[in-house]
Amino acid sequence: MSGWPKWIVGTVALLAVLFVCLIYGLYWYGASALPAELPTAQRAYPPEVRQAYWRSESGREPIEIERMDPLKLVWRVFVLTRDEHIPKPTAEERVLTHASRLATIRRTDHISMTRHHLASVASWIRFSNERTPEQIIDLLLEQSAFGRDAFGYDAAAEAYFGLPAQRLTRAEQLALFTVMGNPSINDPDRHPDRFRRHYLRIAERSGVDTSTIDFERDLARLKPASKPAAP
Repeated sequence: MSGWPKWIVGTVALLAVLFVCLIYGLYWYGASALPAELPTAQRAYPPEVRQAYWRSESGREPIEIERMDPLKLVWRVFVLTRDEHIPKPTAEERVLTHASRLATIRRTDHISMTRHHLASVASWIRFSNERTPEQIIDLLLEQSAFGRDAFGYDAAAEAYFGLPAQRLTRAEQLALFTVMGNPSINDPDRHPDRFRRHYLRIAERSGVDTSTIDFERDLARLKPASKPAAP
């Protein structure tokens, strides 16, 4: 091989190495802002509750989350952004994004916005490798904010319906998944129209025929808030 082709091959190889180093360097920079141990649920939820939540995020059985690494994630983003019409997030992407928010909230508020975003990406990757899909869903069900001072699915069942979680109907489950994570935005008292619109989206994701939904009938046990929503 002449000197010219060797130089080209060497340059390409060097650029590839530098690219890999850059991607992993950004990953470790973000990961260093995370706790050594990611948050973990203290209980395991029944399979039917996990599956109901998974379906509400557009998932279909079985519950599966692909293990990611920095290069695989970059490739996935590249493939998605090549298309003129970026597809809607998958259930896997939604669940990992919600888990990432739990891992970074209140832990990265003292760092720059850039590092915060890198930490979110790093936690996305770590969750996919360090937790099973079921453990991730358990964490979301246990620690997500539902509003009305309720954190977790069981507390939300009491706050919104005055019932233990195992006595909720499917429609009532969907109501909790509607407020889950963004209760101030989708609060049924403060923003009833927005709540209903989002409820219909959640129901559609879950495979429910939305033409059969009757809010007055299906959510008759929904309690009014015990105190006015904050402005």
